[in-house]
Amino acid sequence: LAIRFQKALSLGSFENNQYELARLAERDAGDPWMRQAILSSSLQSAELLLARLLEKRRFEHRAGGVELVRELAFAVGARGDKTQLDSLLKTLGQQPEDVPTYLQNAVVAGLARGCKLRGQSLATLLNTADSTAQARITKLMQEAAAVGADSTRSPVERVPAMELYPFFPWEQVRSPLFAALGPQEPPEVQRTSLKILASRDEKEVASELISHWKQLTPPVREEGMTILLSRPPWLPLVVEALEQGNIPAGQLAIPHRARILAAADKTLVARAEKILGPAASSPRKEIVEKYRLVLGKLSETKTAGDSAKGALVYRRECANCHQLGKEGFAVGPNLATIRHRSPQEILFHVLD
Repeated sequence: LAIRFQKALSLGSFENNQYELARLAERDAGDPWMRQAILSSSLQSAELLLARLLEKRRFEHRAGGVELVRELAFAVGARGDKTQLDSLLKTLGQQPEDVPTYLQNAVVAGLARGCKLRGQSLATLLNTADSTAQARITKLMQEAAAVGADSTRSPVERVPAMELYPFFPWEQVRSPLFAALGPQEPPEVQRTSLKILASRDEKEVASELISHWKQLTPPVREEGMTILLSRPPWLPLVVEALEQGNIPAGQLAIPHRARILAAADKTLVARAEKILGPAASSPRKEIVEKYRLVLGKLSETKTAGDSAKGALVYRRECANCHQLGKEGFAVGPNLATIRHRSPQEILFHVLD
């Protein structure tokens, strides 16, 4: 790999390097350093390299290939060279109808993002394309909404389609975006949904994130709170959710707590301090000890556990991240692995 990395870097000094770069990309696109080397050596030939990669479609690492194709298209869009843009649009227009579209979607998404960087919209770019390219890209856009929402497809197919959602009317993509936050969705799909939601200003984004809060997995919650705190008008909704228990205070990371308590609105800060301030913080040791004493009393009286009530607690608090039998989602460890643990051990691992 080190030798191929050096080769990729050196190819930037040669013309007509797209064939050798394509061979390296097909084999090593899964390596981020190789992707950077290929990108740096293809500045003058990015559109030709993309044409080659779209023709062959044989990446050993498909996700890495999608990432490389997206960034190559971004470079073409951001550079704004008319010859390169016309060539890439022509390549898209010539794509066969009967091949997977995820690479083409990645090209369109990257191209649009690059054009936006220099102030050109996707619609304006399409006005410069010939009718074949316009028809092809229009069809890709029409199919993308359904592909991105199709949970039977792989993330490699869905993510590039979802990256076209910012170019759709909000009402058309709002439901698929919020559905993509579900705990059963792959992490790549969840992160893509959050990335798109972070670019929206609709107040509904904050309301929906909060209403879905207890269904979100821990990594998604952290990213979701970052989004919620990125818009000052959304802070009252966050504080209200904390007050009502819709967002448990214990699920806030320390940086998020600090950001809420440093807000400019002192009235909101005063309300938040009642929940997040030192006086409202719950000492972990005392909580663990409280439950330990209850477990001890149950053990002394030989009181049997209530499996029906336990099942309700599991479905409410645990199923989003842990499987048990055929229920739940495999985000964290399977709870079947704790059957041999004592109640005291389980208590310690859950609360401490």
